[in-house]
Amino acid sequence: MFTITKVDVDDLKVWRQCNRPGGTGGVGAYRDAWLSQAKTVAVASSPVNDPLNAVHRGGVVGTYKASWRVSHDAAPVWVAAGRLSNTANHAIIVEKGRSESRKPQLFSWTKWGGKIKWVGIDPSKARYAAGFPVSGKMSTKARAGSHVAEFSVEYAAKQPSPFAVARANNPYVPMM
Repeated sequence: MFTITKVDVDDLKVWRQCNRPGGTGGVGAYRDAWLSQAKTVAVASSPVNDPLNAVHRGGVVGTYKASWRVSHDAAPVWVAAGRLSNTANHAIIVEKGRSESRKPQLFSWTKWGGKIKWVGIDPSKARYAAGFPVSGKMSTKARAGSHVAEFSVEYAAKQPSPFAVARANNPYVPMM
């Protein structure tokens, strides 16, 4: 699982809403709009693997894209806390990347037509291959991370406050 939490609110009008009775005012709406936008960007920019690269995992693809969640924790009245997370078991690898691996592992690849082969086994020791062909490759390559969560949070944070947009579009929206 990968989680990122980052909110920078410097709009004085938003913080004034925090001081309304009950402490929710527009801050909850602001937080929820921000989280919704961050999740929308994350889903839209999530990579989806080629099914031939996932045959060794049962051919299932799209779990990273489908695993985005947003939540907001109970927080003091002066904090607008939100959380964007991905619950896929390989989310940290997609987000941050991985190093080269030389350990023996089953792998499928589009160049092999989706066939499952061993990687990390010396072809001269193929008797240990347990029913699958040996690829001859001694390692899997390192892979850079996609940084989807970081990009989505930064993108949403740079968008105008929903309150400023509402006020610009409707002069009857009360000032905060």
